[in-house]
Amino acid sequence: PAITRAFDVTVGPAAQLFVVTQPVPTTGAVVFATQPIVSVQDRGGNLVVATSVMVHASLSNSLMLHGNASRSTVSGMANFTNLHVNEAGSHLLLFTSSTLLPTASIPFNVGVGPAYALRVVVAARGSTGGLPFATQPVIDTVDMGGNRATATDHT
Repeated sequence: PAITRAFDVTVGPAAQLFVVTQPVPTTGAVVFATQPIVSVQDRGGNLVVATSVMVHASLSNSLMLHGNASRSTVSGMANFTNLHVNEAGSHLLLFTSSTLLPTASIPFNVGVGPAYALRVVVAARGSTGGLPFATQPVIDTVDMGGNRATATDHT
């Protein structure tokens, strides 16, 4: 059998971002219970702790991502703390930096939360004292994200 001399394997230069902790399903305007954590890796998938970069988070569908969407890495990790999405539906987070290959989260769902407020859909119009409005008002209940709350026990 051949015997080789001992050698060191070292971490390469920073090359890419990787989602370590994925966002979980939530409801509109509610801060993600599990916030994303993104790491800096070399081409072999090893954590690169010696590099500090700014990581930016956004939604793939061009909707507004709320919270602090830019974080600097510390020891190779960007820990997001207060991200949330208002609009109900399936979403995907994109993570980018100016120098590294980007990455994306797995898809996650934002559901409609409980009724939070009333929204005027159609305003009342065209009435004189003592007579019904020509255009009757239409009111919706919405969750904290402005999504129409379909099931409610409010009257």
